[in-house]
Amino acid sequence: MNGDLPAGVPGGTWVAPAAPSIVLQLPVPPSLNALWSHPPGRRRRVRSPAYSAWLTEAGWEARRQLVGVPTIQGAFNASVSVPASSRRDTDNWTKPLFDLCQSIGAVRNDSGLRQYVVMPADRRDVLVVLWDLGGPSVAAGRSLRATRPRFVRKPSQQALQFAMKRMGL
Repeated sequence: MNGDLPAGVPGGTWVAPAAPSIVLQLPVPPSLNALWSHPPGRRRRVRSPAYSAWLTEAGWEARRQLVGVPTIQGAFNASVSVPASSRRDTDNWTKPLFDLCQSIGAVRNDSGLRQYVVMPADRRDVLVVLWDLGGPSVAAGRSLRATRPRFVRKPSQQALQFAMKRMGL
């Protein structure tokens, strides 16, 4: 894949070492427009059921394929082969796939992505190929799963007394 990008793809020349660092065969993600939902009565958007189900299925499949493969710590390039029969825009594919790569530990942070190309192919699944470009580590990104609440509410005096009483203090 060294050399020029396919016709019509902006960005100059495609820079990738001969052997890819990571190759993942994944199920087709939901459309970018279907990743989030806005439940009535809630201000924040939440993951759609389809996106949550895909993250679980694709996450386990990718983890199975990544056993013993080191995480890409710095800059990387990517190639994504998608079903040719799909009518989606090429930009529609990248967000869920690269977010998944970060959340499962294939890459430390998807902001290390330097170049990517999305190519239609005669397939039913999605093929993600990553090339480690080396260089300095990119700061770790946030996981897709919330690890701690954003706002920590101070416990009330009544809650503290109850907890202390329960612990026998």
